[in-house]
Amino acid sequence: MSNKYPYTNFNNDPYHTHQKLLEKVRHGSKVLEIGCATGYFTSELLRKGCIVTPVEINKDYARIAQEQTGIKVISADVLKIDKYINVRNKYDYILLADVLEHTSDPFLALTKLANYLGKQGKFIISIPNIANFSIRLMLLFGHFDYQDWGIMDRTHKYFFTHASAKKLFDMAQLSVSDFDVVSGFETSKLYKKTIGPIIFRINILRNLEYLIAKSFPNLYALEFIYELSKK
Repeated sequence: MSNKYPYTNFNNDPYHTHQKLLEKVRHGSKVLEIGCATGYFTSELLRKGCIVTPVEINKDYARIAQEQTGIKVISADVLKIDKYINVRNKYDYILLADVLEHTSDPFLALTKLANYLGKQGKFIISIPNIANFSIRLMLLFGHFDYQDWGIMDRTHKYFFTHASAKKLFDMAQLSVSDFDVVSGFETSKLYKKTIGPIIFRINILRNLEYLIAKSFPNLYALEFIYELSKK
């Protein structure tokens, strides 16, 4: 496994993507987890009593996830999911945590996966925000620099704004039942070197930062978090 992979442990910070996604999954649910990586999130789902079907395209990550969780991991591209899981299998939740932007066809991925949702089933999706203020500043100065991870992850095949994500969901006949954000102030190097460490230690300031990002998601969100159901 590449040591550049940023997440090998679950982050239980209440303002972090991991915890926000996990809170949306009911205890004991049946979950199809697309892009389980090294299994750190899968383990948390299992602790909630969930029945999990993890899928991971990277064979090395899939092997590690299977060793860590003790359950079978399907190593496959999400676009070929129907070759591995019978469409008669229905799930309470389909989780895509920072996955859609890596697929070669996000629309096809959603439409294929929608067939696996139960009657009351929901997608839970997180997507990085390409319109974050730090990316806008980078473009203003004529840069578009890829990175090993984050919003500008060099493995991203698609970039989304809140508007383009909603357009994609609408095309896939999905309706947004809940919307949340992860604050993106930390994407600023100046912020991280100055007031960032102070704000991180004071919960009321962190909450204020979150409320600002929620009020102006296009500008200040690091990630968008969507809960969706079929129309």
